Amino acid sequence: MMSEINIRVNAGKTILQLAAQFSNAPSAIWEYVNNALEYRENPDGCRITVDIERTKIIIADNSSGMDSTILKNFFTISGENLARQGKQASWLKRGLFGTGKVAAFGIGNNLIVETNNSGIKNIYKISRKELENSPEDAINIPIESIISNQQTKDSNGTIITVDGLNIKINQQEVIRKIEREIASLREHDIQIAVNDHLCEFKQLDILKTHSFESSGPIRERYGDFELEVIVCKSPLEEFERGIKVMSNQNIIGVEDCGISSKEFGNQITGKVNIPDIEDSINNVNSFDQARNHKLNNHHEGVRELMLFMAPKLEKIRKDLSDKKTKERASTQSKKLSEITNQLSDKFNKQWNELKRSLNEIRVSSNSRSVNSLFAEPGDNPELEALESGDEVSSDENDVNYGENINGKSPTNPPSRDFEKSEGGNKNASITSGKKAQRRRGGFLVDHDYLGEDEHRSIYSKDELKIIINLDHPSVSNCLKSCHHDVENITFKRLLFEIAFREFEHAIAQEMIFDNDLYPPGDLLYEMRSHYDRVARVIGSDLYSY
Repeated sequence: MMSEINIRVNAGKTILQLAAQFSNAPSAIWEYVNNALEYRENPDGCRITVDIERTKIIIADNSSGMDSTILKNFFTISGENLARQGKQASWLKRGLFGTGKVAAFGIGNNLIVETNNSGIKNIYKISRKELENSPEDAINIPIESIISNQQTKDSNGTIITVDGLNIKINQQEVIRKIEREIASLREHDIQIAVNDHLCEFKQLDILKTHSFESSGPIRERYGDFELEVIVCKSPLEEFERGIKVMSNQNIIGVEDCGISSKEFGNQITGKVNIPDIEDSINNVNSFDQARNHKLNNHHEGVRELMLFMAPKLEKIRKDLSDKKTKERASTQSKKLSEITNQLSDKFNKQWNELKRSLNEIRVSSNSRSVNSLFAEPGDNPELEALESGDEVSSDENDVNYGENINGKSPTNPPSRDFEKSEGGNKNASITSGKKAQRRRGGFLVDHDYLGEDEHRSIYSKDELKIIINLDHPSVSNCLKSCHHDVENITFKRLLFEIAFREFEHAIAQEMIFDNDLYPPGDLLYEMRSHYDRVARVIGSDLYSY
């Protein structure tokens, strides 16, 4: 017997609550960029511009545009898109929750949709004010029609304007988000511009590729698929690391199983495509509506996938580490390490002087960011915490993923227990702080073979490490001209000059890490000042004979 009490929904407030999931500007903007990319027969020829202004964002594309039927569906919230029903052109058929279209209200106050389809123009607007002031029993919310079914000679396409921005947009974060999302579409003719920047498809410099056929519980659930793991020659940007988990070629999550924070784990990426992994199991979704690339470990299929991938990724990482260790055992590599270690010591002297000076200034000015340059979060020596060690099992049967490990899917999320190891860091070790967070170490200068197409040097911010690329033509040719004598003064001068320049850039990155409003003129002055100081202190030894 049905009761007289019904669930009531206020449409306006519900929309704003859904939009709150897109308070991250890059994710909100990507929703509209992806719509422009998706709704066409194929992605080739796609052209999208993202213009970020102080108070608004304009996203324009050359897609098919929307007719009245598609527009009605566009403004239908939490409904599966027409493409999945075969009623709208789409080569991805990504939409599942139907909530991405309200992402504008996660970062702004007005959404304006202008679209041209087959010679017909429509422009509609909806505002936060109208949503907030909607009646308590509102099921439908009227949308302001600026232009309705007007004849036009404009070409097909859609222009999305998010007006009345309530947060500051970081252009670089938007660019990184888009470049990460389109990384798997290198083979297509796609061009996306953010202001004056053309988003690039960075080609990976691949060292080795591994392929694994599905097996175990994950194969029983989802059938045959292939896990592709790519080992790159050089460390990857944070957004490039990990395995892209896809459903019908649409990225739903990125998972590294914890290896990215370990030695050489930042050189590993890859992908796996499992068409049905986006489906819920026992009403548990594999990912959330915000599309933040975080998988839900309470989803049985996701847990089985982690159990399948984790030991394989860890073994590949350890094999790479072993290979690098053997390479460094050569006489030439040992000599290079001596040179780069000397550089590390000299740079750290300059780095410590900078930290000490900044610390004195910030302490005396009661700055809240006093530890930002030289402390990782926590930094409390009076607190203790156990930190996981280096030795992680590569045996699937040893990974603790809950109960019934050899039977059905476990019911508990992945977990791991630690205890202090008297032998060092093999299992766990005591650290200070909340995780614990600790004072950041000094700069490291290292060398590696990163490929001819990589820069002469790179800076790994996570490790405060400068890596000189021995494969770069200028470096390798210089070494050849010096008869492969790494101690030749000409070769040493080149290494030092490369390290000087990268140190200058690294200092700049550290100084703007928690302050993206750092005045460009001041930053340039600081870069030149530190470069000159290092060149005077260190460089004089190189040119004295």
